[in-house]
Amino acid sequence: MPKKTNTTFEIKDIISVISESDSSDWCKAVARISWNENPSTLDIRRLNMSNLDIYPKGIGLTDEEADRLTDILLENEYGTIDALSAALERRRNRYTISKDQLPPDNKITVIRLA
Repeated sequence: MPKKTNTTFEIKDIISVISESDSSDWCKAVARISWNENPSTLDIRRLNMSNLDIYPKGIGLTDEEADRLTDILLENEYGTIDALSAALERRRNRYTISKDQLPPDNKITVIRLA
């Protein structure tokens, strides 16, 4: 029989709350979570906001899988044009740097966060 191991997690970022419970501190959220000290994944699961505990059942997606899920939803006409436009603008702003934001030497270091 396989040994049970302890699973560790670290919530790196709570991206957004999808829904909240009226009767408890639990919510369904999209978050970046690192499991067992591995690179973080995009997780959709229940979180307890008062003590940052998590419900064990949920889904974890790599960045590539999250991009593919987005494509699938858009291909099947989920979401609205306004929501898509707002998401594209947020993505564009994430990678746009104006001249006044450049350091004095005009050199930029790009770091990909896991």
